[in-house]
Amino acid sequence: MAKSIKLEDNIYLDTISIHRDIISVGLSSTKTNINAEKFTINFDTCVQVGKKLSLENGKVKIGKNVKKVLVSGNAFIDTPKAENYLWLFIMKNSSYVASNLTAGGMIYKSSSIAPRLIEVKEGDLISMLIDTTAGLPYSIRGGYPINMTVQVVE
Repeated sequence: MAKSIKLEDNIYLDTISIHRDIISVGLSSTKTNINAEKFTINFDTCVQVGKKLSLENGKVKIGKNVKKVLVSGNAFIDTPKAENYLWLFIMKNSSYVASNLTAGGMIYKSSSIAPRLIEVKEGDLISMLIDTTAGLPYSIRGGYPINMTVQVVE
């Protein structure tokens, strides 16, 4: 809740609450020989500020008093054939909330989801799913090419 501070006469300074609850999650190593057309990323590394978000069982868990978050993500995969697509999804529980489709043409495929504001409640789980028909098995590059960021807005 914002407070007003009286400076002088009829001049007031209104303070605002700045949300600093942000988490970025990633993979510590490349995952190879994935034989599933749809695959949920099991994130295992995180950098975070604040305590309202946490990494739990490979997904970001929403904490108390969080109503809205910005979500974004990136993925990079190696596939055995160049055709077809890489479809990247961000999920809230079992529902799709954001996506991006990258067309075929190369065996290396990268996809990014721009920030999207979504409504959440305590206990919701935010995850990232890869869907591809670019041939099996494929590999998901670990390290900086794959990440998901969740930022508390309200």
